[in-house]
Amino acid sequence: MAEGLRRMIGQAPGLQFELSRKCASDSEAWGYGRAFLDNETVWSAESDAPLKWAWIDLLEFLGRNWPWLCLEQQYPINLNPVRLVDLHDEAERRWADMSDERVEAEDEQLCRFVGRHDLAAAFKGMFVESLMVLRQGAQYEIYSARLERSLWLPKAAVQEALVEVGNTLAEWLGDTSDARADAALAQWRDRETRLRERQVAILSGLSVATLRDLEGDQPSAAFWELPAGDASQSDTELLAAARMSGPALGNADRGYLLEMVRNAPHRTVSTLDDVCTALRDSLALVGPPHEQGYAAANWLRTRLGVDTASGMNVEAWLDDWNIDVREIKRDQMPLDAVAAWGPHHGPMILLNVAQRARPSKPAGRASTLAHEMAHLLLDRDGALPMAEALGGATPAYVEKRANAFAAELLLPRSAAAGWLRKGEGVGRVLRQLRTRFKVSEELAGWQIYNSSAFDTLDADEQALILRKTRFRGDRA
Repeated sequence: MAEGLRRMIGQAPGLQFELSRKCASDSEAWGYGRAFLDNETVWSAESDAPLKWAWIDLLEFLGRNWPWLCLEQQYPINLNPVRLVDLHDEAERRWADMSDERVEAEDEQLCRFVGRHDLAAAFKGMFVESLMVLRQGAQYEIYSARLERSLWLPKAAVQEALVEVGNTLAEWLGDTSDARADAALAQWRDRETRLRERQVAILSGLSVATLRDLEGDQPSAAFWELPAGDASQSDTELLAAARMSGPALGNADRGYLLEMVRNAPHRTVSTLDDVCTALRDSLALVGPPHEQGYAAANWLRTRLGVDTASGMNVEAWLDDWNIDVREIKRDQMPLDAVAAWGPHHGPMILLNVAQRARPSKPAGRASTLAHEMAHLLLDRDGALPMAEALGGATPAYVEKRANAFAAELLLPRSAAAGWLRKGEGVGRVLRQLRTRFKVSEELAGWQIYNSSAFDTLDADEQALILRKTRFRGDRA
């Protein structure tokens, strides 16, 4: 390798690429390369040596898939795994009872999705381990098959690294007149134009027909309140609300929600911002999502001076933080709540109080508001910088964390365990917890189940808890 032509792209310990040219100029960008994630090699030849290949493959991949690499944030076919590594397993479970024809159609959609997000799919004739890249709000999940784990990185850092890779490979091609090189260069240089053309469809997650129905005669940019500037960094409260609301929402309900968000003024939330800053400074959120949720809820109780023996009036705290909480009543809408926050609207929370919806009951209202409080505290600078829809297509990872946060905030597990140890019987304790903490018996059952006290119960008592929780899976 010519060391003078070697280039390290990206910042440690994030996503990095090491590229070295084989010769000064050729039509296929032959050279050597490796990729790194979290300071560990994820692409290399044997003995950690650089891969020798025609890197025009990667330039073609980046140019072809740029709009989706920058903007796509949803999984296909109504999948919502906690991590990228779980994608195919969740698809297989979904397909277990489907017809072969439906499975074949959905498998094709899944393959297309993987084909535009797995950087390893770039290479024609060379095997490298999967390196999946998927945006989630203001960050990316990067999954390495070699490391068998994911890393979440800031959006700007990932996009800057990919741009520099593309520009470096374009530079390698130089002034060659080869048809393949010309096509690869043209596609790369035209990437932002194609991104802007697809921006609304990808960011909203909606079909062309649905977009046409919603927008009517309005220009698309005006309807969605798109800002001027770099489209790859652009999202709006309206686009995020549409994306998060999921595929099961009808156009009438979706249009209604979008107008509610559009008409909501922006609010100053300096108290909330101060709490978020203090949380980030004092608590490292690591480990499984439910453990992060528990830790954040206990931290907040301490911050607010609410001891574990007392109930939590979430709605009062949201009001103190200047959060706009509104009721809506949409009987056919499969969402319990929609929240939006951003530079132009909110923060606001729309509670669906229709009879079938969880917020129609006092305990359900409290748990829904606590769930949205979690997103306001934990996700505005991360996976959800604009909006969230409870019951929609919000990423599963942050939903698990918010669910755990809400349960622990309303009824700490230590409090549930303490009441059990009084020896008054599980059924009586569930009723007492429901009254004292204003939660459902289902939530109380989950907090007992996830506490240290569950294993001290006899078989009949454990069975009662499992019935209350409608238990269907493994312990959190």
